[in-house]
Amino acid sequence: MYKQYTEELDTLTSEQVDWEPYGSRYHFGTAMGDLNPKCLEEVGFWRMRCPLICMWAVEYHMPHRVMRQFGLFQECPPDWQDTDRALHRLDRKQQRKIQNWPDHHMNHVTAFEHCLDAFYEYV
Repeated sequence: MYKQYTEELDTLTSEQVDWEPYGSRYHFGTAMGDLNPKCLEEVGFWRMRCPLICMWAVEYHMPHRVMRQFGLFQECPPDWQDTDRALHRLDRKQQRKIQNWPDHHMNHVTAFEHCLDAFYEYV
């Protein structure tokens, strides 16, 4: 069943996809009126494309892939970006030999620092 479902999805063209499933009248921030102001202090980080790092786990934050859900412009379809499949094979149990995760993920740590630098230069 899964194979049939994925094959059907693979045959869809860009014209057959509803790229605004939430409608065109939904605006970013309309549902945020009830949020605590503390939650909005770092709103600029919400759209930052960077690696999110937590010990052995690294996942890329890609908000550009869901912009339309928040009433913002999004390329249709968004550009494909490799999220490094090797990262998805890492887990703490199988990678016990790795003792220093910050060193192991140094390229991702550096990428995150560059994102922060660019963010603070812009602000």
